[in-house]
Amino acid sequence: MCLLTALCSLPTQEHVVKEDLLNALYCEFINRVNEVGVDVNRAMAHPYTQSLLQYVCGLGPRKGSHLLRILKQNNTRLENRTQLVTMCHMGPKVFINCAGFIKIDTASLGDRSVSEHWAWSFIQYTDSYIEVLDGSRVHPETYEWARKMAVDALEYDESAEDANPAGALEEILENPERLKDLDLDAFAEELERQGYGNKGITLYDIRAELSCRYKDLRSTYRGPNTEEIFNLLTKETPETFYIGPYCSFSTRALLISLSK
Repeated sequence: MCLLTALCSLPTQEHVVKEDLLNALYCEFINRVNEVGVDVNRAMAHPYTQSLLQYVCGLGPRKGSHLLRILKQNNTRLENRTQLVTMCHMGPKVFINCAGFIKIDTASLGDRSVSEHWAWSFIQYTDSYIEVLDGSRVHPETYEWARKMAVDALEYDESAEDANPAGALEEILENPERLKDLDLDAFAEELERQGYGNKGITLYDIRAELSCRYKDLRSTYRGPNTEEIFNLLTKETPETFYIGPYCSFSTRALLISLSK
């Protein structure tokens, strides 16, 4: 973080208390990391990404390192979020805080090409149940609501013996446009009547997530233009370096051409 304060140079930065600046930067790291999510299995395969775990809500440096250490000791990978509790012995409060930001690439589970790329001897085809919602921002506490939305969108008969919410969910992930006709406000009212409180925003977030799981919500990267590169190199700004003012300078060398 101390190195970061040297890189982030704003005109008024020197007037901010260093501790306050570090706290603000730390909060920004937390917001951005949780917005994107952290793939624990990818962190195991690529150690340079492991530092991201310390910014996951509910973990921090100590619990993040402990999670990776357990996976290494068991010589395995994380196949579903439930294993955070059953295999990694994560407490209920920590699980509730971090589960929605732990991302699992469910499409790669059992993919031999991915296994060969990572070159892990223990990565093989999995017999464990693959929960597709584990690869989304949907929190495990609201998985049933997501399945309910899928069943309602497809107009399945929930009372039928062959009703399969998991199958409906997979179908919705392939055709998310079916979710547009759902009356989420009525769903939210029913949940509130059952004592869950006002969950309208949560339901709209679930629908957005089912439409595109872990969509990158960040702005598109824009590289610096020529003027910005000049300012970065010279540590000048448009307010300190512009056309017109007198500038002091020192002469280091004087080259005189003798050619005619």
